[in-house]
Amino acid sequence: MPRWYKGFRCRGIEPQTLVDRIKRQVQQHDLGHLVPVVRVEKRARRGGYYLFLGIESPVIGQVPDEVQSSPLCSLQIGHALDQPFTFDEIRPMVGAEHAVHDYVRLIPYLRRSLPPASDPFEEAGIDEETVAHNEIASQTQQYDRLLTWLSATGQGSWQVFHHAWQSLGIASRPQQVLRRLRLLGHIETSVDRKRWTIAPSVVFPITTGERVGRWILCGQRNTRLLQHFHQRVNVEIIPQPQGDGPAAVYLDVTSASDLATILATVGQPVLQVEQAGLTLARALPSLDNWKRSLESLQGIRPHDFTLKRFTGNSFDEVHFSGESGLYELWPLKVRAAGRASVRPDYTLYYDATEDRWLRADWYGLRFLARYDAGQPCPVRFNSDRNQLAVPADWRWPEVYERALVLASGRLPLRKNGWLMYEHVGAELVDELRNKLPLIDEESINA
Repeated sequence: MPRWYKGFRCRGIEPQTLVDRIKRQVQQHDLGHLVPVVRVEKRARRGGYYLFLGIESPVIGQVPDEVQSSPLCSLQIGHALDQPFTFDEIRPMVGAEHAVHDYVRLIPYLRRSLPPASDPFEEAGIDEETVAHNEIASQTQQYDRLLTWLSATGQGSWQVFHHAWQSLGIASRPQQVLRRLRLLGHIETSVDRKRWTIAPSVVFPITTGERVGRWILCGQRNTRLLQHFHQRVNVEIIPQPQGDGPAAVYLDVTSASDLATILATVGQPVLQVEQAGLTLARALPSLDNWKRSLESLQGIRPHDFTLKRFTGNSFDEVHFSGESGLYELWPLKVRAAGRASVRPDYTLYYDATEDRWLRADWYGLRFLARYDAGQPCPVRFNSDRNQLAVPADWRWPEVYERALVLASGRLPLRKNGWLMYEHVGAELVDELRNKLPLIDEESINA
């Protein structure tokens, strides 16, 4: 039977809410063979939008009797348009189809990610990724050399960065290395990650924890600068947890004015700023506004790929039905040829309300998928130790995690299934709580 579309002008109800009501009626009254799909105008808004019911009948424009007599027709969809439409006529104005014939199966479900049962602050806990001391020293040296080279080069393309990473033989993937350097405030990258630039040399104070009163150096770094500090102040150099980045450099200076005097004699620009983590946290948008700001990829045709949807712990293959969620897009041609692809072409978040495919850091997209499924992120904060614990499976979007890392100048330590962030004060936690959906599993005071 031919398929045609009956149009409606709708307003006063959210598009997804109306689609869900239609799906429910179709499923309850077994009308899926007659009303198989619904399509909604792109960028539909509650104030007014067009909705089209896909109808299969022998005569185009004639609604089957089963549909006419069903509660679906009494459902207040909107003002019905007089003429029937073909798909070609509505194609430019509508988004992805919403399959309604199998509504129960298509309800989006994301398995809830529970926090680890272990206590992240338990002294007897064993680090999950124990690395030998000599291996930490070796990895730290590699990262230090990379940062020195990046500082001297100043900026470049992804290919240039990749070549430097390869030459130094760093074990972690280059994308991971790039992310760690951004978290630590050493480099910045373009939105598409195709170019990088070294960040300016900056020092800022630690305001909580055992190193309170010391200053962190991040950004551009060279031997001459480090020698200058060694000659004038006490310098403490601490490897990153597991040796996963350039060593943290702490300056032990009595006062901000003394530090300003020292910086004036360096002979190269070094900025002295307020606590970087808290400053960044105050400037960050809410998660909803962060989502709106994400890069939207144009021209993505989901039916040209094999899609796998994130279900909470893994990606399962699905038929795309226009549901919001985190997807891996695998090439169809490779699958048809019987060859296994190592990685998907894209890992993107589909925002059904805006009909957009969004790109961001992987952890950020995973966080967004759980957030949109109504799951708040469980955290534990120890105010006496100034430590914040986040489940490893709930790692934050990069820009928010950066605020935690810059509080101490150190990457998180993995412990008992948690990510442990140091020198995190209550003010920083409160600021981030206003931006992210956080829930306290247990607030601990040692």
